[in-house]
Parts: sequence; C-alpha cells; structure tokens
Amino acid sequence: MNPQDPIAETAQRIGLREVPANPPGAGVAREAVVAEATHSALRRFAFLAVLVTGAFALPLVGWVRFSLNTSLFSHLLLIPVVSAWWIWRRAGGEQVPEVRSSPGWAAQAAALAGLLVGASWLLGRGRGSLPMAEYLCLMTVAYLAALLAAAALTLGAGVVKAFRFPILFLAFMVPWPRAVVDGVETALQLASAEAAHLLLMLSGVPLLRDGLVFKLPGITFEVAQECSGIRSSLVLLITSVLAARLLLRTRWRRWALVLAVLPLGVLRNSFRILTIALLCVHVDPGMIDSPIHHQGGPIFFVLSLIPFLWFLWWLRRGERAPAPKAAGT
Repeated sequence: MNPQDPIAETAQRIGLREVPANPPGAGVAREAVVAEATHSALRRFAFLAVLVTGAFALPLVGWVRFSLNTSLFSHLLLIPVVSAWWIWRRAGGEQVPEVRSSPGWAAQAAALAGLLVGASWLLGRGRGSLPMAEYLCLMTVAYLAALLAAAALTLGAGVVKAFRFPILFLAFMVPWPRAVVDGVETALQLASAEAAHLLLMLSGVPLLRDGLVFKLPGITFEVAQECSGIRSSLVLLITSVLAARLLLRTRWRRWALVLAVLPLGVLRNSFRILTIALLCVHVDPGMIDSPIHHQGGPIFFVLSLIPFLWFLWWLRRGERAPAPKAAGT
C-alpha cells in the first residue's frame, strides 16, 4: 500500500481491504461520457419542448392575452420565469440524478394530456363554445402534462423528482374556472363579513346586520363579492409558497406559513372593511366612494405583509434555535 495515498491510508485505518485503483483517467472518461449523455438528453428534451409548444401555440397565445387582460391572473406570466430560475439555481448548486429515460411516466403524462385536449374539444363542441377560462384551464394543464411527458422520456423520473418543486410550482400557471373563482370569492366574502362584524363590535360602533348588509350611523353598506380580496390573497399565497421553500427547512413550518395565508387574508380584508366603516361614521359617509375603498387594495396588502413577515421570522428563529441538551451531558 502506498503510504502517500490518503485514500488507501484511510482505508487501512478503518480496517478495509485495499481496492485496486482505477486506471489513470478512468474517472475523467466516465464523467465525460455522463456529461455527453446529459447534454444529449437535454437537446432531445429541448427539441420535444419546442414541438409541444408549437402544437399548443394557439391556446398559449390565448393564455398570454388572458393574463394581460385579467387582473386576477396577471401573475400567470411570471410563474414560468420563476420556475425556470429555480431549475437553473438547483441545477447549478446541487448534483442532479443520472439521466435515465422513464417511458412509463412519459406514457401516463402523455395520456393525461391527450385526455384533456379531447375533453376540451368535446365540451366545446357540445356547448357550442367553452368559456375562455375553462378552455385555458384544460389546455394549460394539457400543455404542462405534455412537457412532463417529454421530460420523463428524455431525462427520466429521477431528474423530474429532483426538480419537483419548480415543476409543481407551474400549477400557478393554470387559470381557474369561473366556478372555482366564484366559490373562493364567496367563501372569502362570507368569512370577511364575519370577521368585520366582530371588529366593528369590538370598536363600539352601533350597528345592525342583515346577512352581508351592515347598518351603521349615517351609512348602510354591503360586503360585496368584489370585496373578497381574492387577488391579494392569491398573490400572498404564491409569496408564501416561495418563501417557505426558500427560507424554511422543516416541513411543518413550511405548511404553517402557507396555511397562515387564509386567516391573514380574511383579517386583512375585514380590517379594510373596518377602516372604511369607521371613516364613514366619524369623518364623512362619502368615504364609501373614496379612493381608499376603490384603489386601497395595495395599501392593505402591504400592511398584511407585516404580520406575514413577523410569522416567517418567528418560524426561522425556531429553526435556528439550538436543540436542548440531553440529560446528563
């Protein structure tokens, strides 16, 4: 055994047999082969991705227009950019699993894409025309499934699993059907009305309530569906998912941060209702038509970031706290 060889010396110390060394340059040659195979797989994936994107060009153009013209989904165009950045960051910072084709995964994803495209065609034919949100929902999921099939076929399930977070994050690219939007808006509307009722009672303002209608001195207003705060809540949800993945390590803390968005969104909206109501009672009933009502959403969104960031700081602080010492040490 060569005493100058640190690996052989370490093996001797822990009682291992000396293993004959690889021929000079064997490791470098293998790395070159693996690198070439990876580059070849990436070229094949890029080729298939271009073909898939071309096949879905028409719905993708509609998807871009829908995002630009719909305030609730104005974030859609940013989602693939964030996922691409995350993949680039992950690929450059950690070792990626070996490329190995997974035709089974590819077949399942391709079948899902085909089913969704077929469903879109059948529903559109049966109803005369499918609403744009529903059509784009089906076609966007189909497009993502087709890309997943291409990735599984060329790069393999191991690589797909290694990049599962940015892949799953692409779900925020999908526009919601109108029924989903209405359901979420109604839930937030009702929850905000209940929370606002509680805050108004705590403020001491005399009030009468009839469902979603609040009667205060000098003003009567209704918590409308448009006042649900769904857009701010959705933006905060996306922010919480990114922050949880970037800044937190333990799973339960990540889930705690994401789930905190729901009560925080309701609290933000109810505080906005309280603020407008108090201004109407104590300043001027005309405040119901003021900019703070119609354009004040960003202000209250920024205010909601204060408890959000505090909760994130508290969760990170718990991860940095030293573990308690065992008894007797």
